[in-house]
Amino acid sequence: MPFISETQNDLKMKIKLLFIALLTFAVATSVVGQRKQEVTGKGKALLMSAVYPGWGGAKLNQQNSLLAIGGVFYLTLGGSYYYHHRAVSNYDKYIVADNIYDRAEYSKDWDTDLKLSKIFFASASAIWVADMIWVATLKSGSTYSTNYKYRKSRLFSYYNPQNNAPMLGLTIQF
Repeated sequence: MPFISETQNDLKMKIKLLFIALLTFAVATSVVGQRKQEVTGKGKALLMSAVYPGWGGAKLNQQNSLLAIGGVFYLTLGGSYYYHHRAVSNYDKYIVADNIYDRAEYSKDWDTDLKLSKIFFASASAIWVADMIWVATLKSGSTYSTNYKYRKSRLFSYYNPQNNAPMLGLTIQF
């Protein structure tokens, strides 16, 4: 059974990866163009970073250069998908191969592509987790005030440079 369409499948995969890269660039540039003066809360920033790593940090810090993190994340995720697809294709070739030398070559290619797929997936996962932890430790600059009839309370968060940690504060006025 000849594998004539294998180059067509590789071309389709490369087109999909190029589309993902262009979509990532389009999202990053559209977010860069939006400059809102509103204060983004920590929860919203974490949700934004869960969807596109670096987006929440860019909103909290007003630094749009952090959006490149999302591009790297999606490219590594796409690389993982690409190499996994190649590994499955090489495994299928290994199963139907008649010659022992072809089977050895397909087995080696299958093993290499599977390892690369796992490396790219682990890299994408590490980028996502590191970004989520980083956004969780950033100062949000948001304040929530609740006015009661006889008192005013305020819950706020800030960053303490001496402890090198985010802090939570509560003020109650009587």
